[in-house]
Amino acid sequence: MLLRHFALACLGFFLIFYLSSTFYMSLTHQRQTPPGVFSKSVLATRANQIQKIYQLHNASYPALYRSLGVVSKKNITTQKRFTRPPRGTQMGNEQIKEILDVLPVDGNLLVWGLGNDSPFWHDSTLGRVVFIEDDIPLPKSGTLWYDKIITAYNFLEAYKVHYSTHTVKSFDRYMRNTEFWDSDLDIRKQLPSNVTLMDWDVILVDAPLGCCGTSPGRYQSIYTSKLLSTNTTHIFVDDYERQVEKQFSLKVFGYEPQKVVVREKGNSNANENAHFSIFLPSTK
Repeated sequence: MLLRHFALACLGFFLIFYLSSTFYMSLTHQRQTPPGVFSKSVLATRANQIQKIYQLHNASYPALYRSLGVVSKKNITTQKRFTRPPRGTQMGNEQIKEILDVLPVDGNLLVWGLGNDSPFWHDSTLGRVVFIEDDIPLPKSGTLWYDKIITAYNFLEAYKVHYSTHTVKSFDRYMRNTEFWDSDLDIRKQLPSNVTLMDWDVILVDAPLGCCGTSPGRYQSIYTSKLLSTNTTHIFVDDYERQVEKQFSLKVFGYEPQKVVVREKGNSNANENAHFSIFLPSTK
């Protein structure tokens, strides 16, 4: 009889140990699964994670955001959720996945440029999301575009800056003369301190337009992104197939991107998105 009780006790202990280990391994596996896999199930899981954390901390986040001087996300659980990019988004699914793979659920995201996909980026993380837009008063390149997007999505936090470079005419000046970078290209002074002092997990450079031979180039947004980064920031430069985006990024960062993700021709022309993540010493 004693041996039977001992055997049952051992069996019970073994079952408890096995079930606990299995549960732990399943959690570990979930944590190791890349969060940005662009599928319905994973996007839904990510959205649910963010939603649950907002519900748990809904009382504390408004005070935090007010202390930073930014828009509170306290109504995030009641407003419409944007868990996938809207139709017509120019960035490809593989390019979006590359960004989400390194953006923590509570990570901070800085985006150069406003667009109809801005609500998706706003809702892609529990952390702070800021957009920077051109102030040139032309449709889709400045004030009118800024007003259109902010009117449609008034929960976005966005700031205007003035770009003073020219895509074509400025190329030789900044490729050949690094001594002009600090005086001409550092536009941190145009941004509030709660942006310049923030630790950004991901910075996405997708503005100004930088095309068509007449618009400002991305010299200032690329260089200022480096100045706003820490030694753990991932920087993505969109339209990397273009001369300024590619050559000037290589000049500023001093190394090849970790990965270049190509979007095939679809809603717009094919393009490349470069991921720079060989971390530099902090410049703050």
